[in-house]
Amino acid sequence: MSIEKGNVKIHYLGHATFIFETNEGSKIIVDPWLDDNPQCPDNLKSPENIEYILITHGHFDHIGNVSQVFSNNKNAKLVGNLELCTWYNSKGVSATLPMNHGGTQVFDQTRLLWSMLCTAQESKMATN
Repeated sequence: MSIEKGNVKIHYLGHATFIFETNEGSKIIVDPWLDDNPQCPDNLKSPENIEYILITHGHFDHIGNVSQVFSNNKNAKLVGNLELCTWYNSKGVSATLPMNHGGTQVFDQTRLLWSMLCTAQESKMATN
């Protein structure tokens, strides 16, 4: 299911997996569980042009396809809590951007607020 809100298309891939796509073409995937996710459409199981991979926590149904998304998107950056980013660093993923819950960082004009749910807004992700 996809909806458009302001400058952002939101693609729901099932469970906790979303792709946010701006009119400028920026793409953020949240909790990439694709292959074994019964709700994920086949045409979205190998997303391309992903800039950021956001992980809310380390359960299998939230990180199941992080490696696959990285292999298809060599320049993607992983955003998650410090422990997850450190673990992915130990597995060879160097492009990590650790955040603490309640923290805020600005990445490429996109402001990310890390809370119980990841939300992205401002600049590229502005909604009306």
